[in-house]
Amino acid sequence: MIDLQFTLGEYIRKEFRLNENDDLMESCCFVSKVDEINIGHASFTIIMELWKKLQMSFIFKGVDK
Repeated sequence: MIDLQFTLGEYIRKEFRLNENDDLMESCCFVSKVDEINIGHASFTIIMELWKKLQMSFIFKGVDK
């Protein structure tokens, strides 16, 4: 997962404009259960939440974690 932080994480930071997207940053704080968050942690939070959703989808059913 950490490898994705450098590629997908950078894409998320740029495309979602995390440096200026206060609402999304606030949501990432809530999900991460922290009071403050930097854009690196926020993009990692988004990646992890996406991964959780994908694991629950029909695409990954029956695949060991």
